[in-house]
Amino acid sequence: MKRLAYILFILFSAWALASGGEKPPPPLAHRGVMDLRGWDFDAAGPVELGGQWEFYWERFLVFDDFKTQPEPAYVRSGKIWNHTFVDGRKMPGTGYATYRLKVLTSGELTRMGLRSPDASSACRVYINDTLVYQAGVPGESKEKTRAFYSPAVVLVTLPSDEFEIIVHVSNFHHWMGGLWENIRFGKVSGLQAEREKTLAVSFMLFGAIWIIGFYHISLFLLRKKDKAPLLLGIFCLLMGFRAILHDEQGFRLLFSGMSFGLHMVLVYLSVYLAVPVLLRYMRLLFPDEISGKVDKGVMWVCLMFSLIVILFPSRWFSLTLPAFQGFMALTAVYCGFGVMRAVLRRQAGALVFFIGFLILTGTVVNDILYTRMVIFTGYYIPVGMVFFCRPRLF
Repeated sequence: MKRLAYILFILFSAWALASGGEKPPPPLAHRGVMDLRGWDFDAAGPVELGGQWEFYWERFLVFDDFKTQPEPAYVRSGKIWNHTFVDGRKMPGTGYATYRLKVLTSGELTRMGLRSPDASSACRVYINDTLVYQAGVPGESKEKTRAFYSPAVVLVTLPSDEFEIIVHVSNFHHWMGGLWENIRFGKVSGLQAEREKTLAVSFMLFGAIWIIGFYHISLFLLRKKDKAPLLLGIFCLLMGFRAILHDEQGFRLLFSGMSFGLHMVLVYLSVYLAVPVLLRYMRLLFPDEISGKVDKGVMWVCLMFSLIVILFPSRWFSLTLPAFQGFMALTAVYCGFGVMRAVLRRQAGALVFFIGFLILTGTVVNDILYTRMVIFTGYYIPVGMVFFCRPRLF
């Protein structure tokens, strides 16, 4: 069963790489204008509406309001607005704002669509004066805001070859605010094809991790004296669950009615509980290298973080993530040196474990930098998980 999971992972990875192909670099918006008149949507597919958008802090503006031509600031889309300077003022994480982009097209486009943005934590999108998408209820305060996470591909009717995209975003439920990801614009067929490919890869990774997890739990049920397979199985289930919660397409398919608050709680708990489970698993494998005191200390710290998640609203417990990421990095360094000592002592299986642990740690670092919007790669912990579990195929 574990071998089957790994074979599926290899086949789907090969398919994903083979179907990617090279695409021309997308244009970037400049001072609130994006020129797509030279973009071939049939050959190159959908395009990210990245670059400089007009930005109006603490104002919800609609199409007619721009006839008075209010003076805009310019920010890059797809980044948090925390610490962005507007008129010499550093933006906080909480607040509300309007984004605006003028788009120029060839005028021959039909059945066009938008892939809704990942915005914190409520937003609505207009094409000129027509509302085309809404997630939650953006508001000027926490009381007037209803946070919700509902990514989607929406069909839009273009009023002309020149139109405006206006986005209202409010955040009072997370420590990071703003239009986190770029809106994607293109033909509906292209956006749907991207969605189906993403969904296939997501469920492949989710399924592979859970198959490996249940495989190890079944090993424990057959031989209950050895608790290491149970811990690895639980770790796989937690990470598989996190993978599907973190993937916008899989989340929409399985948990579309879940509240924003519950979604946040489950995402954070899946990480905060996985760390002590993994450390306890490593202690069972390398008892001479991983200290029991460190194991217990990490467990209590992670339980403390988990209690904060359970007891406090998302706006507050989301603030714990940077601290936990730093704590997790220190734990990973300690574990890495411990396994390295086992390798130097030529302990059986230590080298293979060390390589898998390095791959998993590398994907964790990637995901941390991606969530902090330092790099723009994607979530790869599920891929690292499959390599970390290192099924023996032959």
